[in-house]
Amino acid sequence: MENSILIDQFLQLQDCRVEITGRAPDYAAFTLLATPRETLRCAEGRLSRQSRKLIGAHLQLIEAQLYADLTIPFTVTVPSYFLYVQLRGATRFYTEQGALLPCPDQPYLSLCYYPPGDYAPQLGHGLHSFAIIALEEEWFADLGEHYPAFSPLTEARAIGTTACYRLAPVLLNKMILDLLDDIRFTAIRGLQDSARVVQLLGKVVQHYHEVAFSAAAAAGQNSEALRLALDSYLEEHYMDEQRSSIQQIKKSLGWKRHNAEQVAKDSLGCTLRRYVVEFRISKACILLVETNAKIADIAYQTGFSSQSSFTKSFKHAMGIQPSAYRQKNS
Repeated sequence: MENSILIDQFLQLQDCRVEITGRAPDYAAFTLLATPRETLRCAEGRLSRQSRKLIGAHLQLIEAQLYADLTIPFTVTVPSYFLYVQLRGATRFYTEQGALLPCPDQPYLSLCYYPPGDYAPQLGHGLHSFAIIALEEEWFADLGEHYPAFSPLTEARAIGTTACYRLAPVLLNKMILDLLDDIRFTAIRGLQDSARVVQLLGKVVQHYHEVAFSAAAAAGQNSEALRLALDSYLEEHYMDEQRSSIQQIKKSLGWKRHNAEQVAKDSLGCTLRRYVVEFRISKACILLVETNAKIADIAYQTGFSSQSSFTKSFKHAMGIQPSAYRQKNS
């Protein structure tokens, strides 16, 4: 399992000093009981990491106090499934084309598939806590019958897709938080303790499935299908401010009020309005990097009514001005 993800690669950041310590730093809000901690100091702030190797899984808990944006590059060396848990703060994830993936504002859980490749999520100014749990393929060998919603992940691996795939984010509820606390506060002293933690992880995966898809099943529709319908509509109309208004989207897709709320809660992980804005921003990112178009033109091409409105939305989503983003990524 140790070759599945080389998150340690972020230790190679320039001007970074690494220490091994058993004491939690003052910015740490979570901990893995009886687990050594690595702390890092760099120009952008301070980070700490704890790591546990389990039966068929590898857990990493990372916390940070940052004074500026920080990119954390990591490399996936073999096709891998990950359970990602955002406990505090926000992490910005991008596709290989530079598009920003929508993420909830609140603590959430997401199940992902990543093919081999280099990735670089970005943390902004402030406090962050997140866990990355790499799961071996055996976890998903027999899940198709009991968890059909996970089939897109296994299919992506089976066909050797080169793109990562993320299932719908789920906000952390009391049951998931209690299970995560049990995992964190179980000291691994032997095989029996490791097996218990793996059982708890299994319950987290099971509950994730129930929360993410029970509402869609009850409504007689699959929330992922609704999200795909929304993406397809936006792909065609995001440049038209009127056609991509919230009211017009609901009307064009035939969504009733409960449909829109269901998509936002179970599939998008954020409000419908924010999803539309970030969809446009992701398109703008590509134009900023791949073209020499003026920022004002890009604003209009991506459905914003003015350059000022675009700049304000872009900075809110990306943390920097469009011109700075272009300079940084060109």
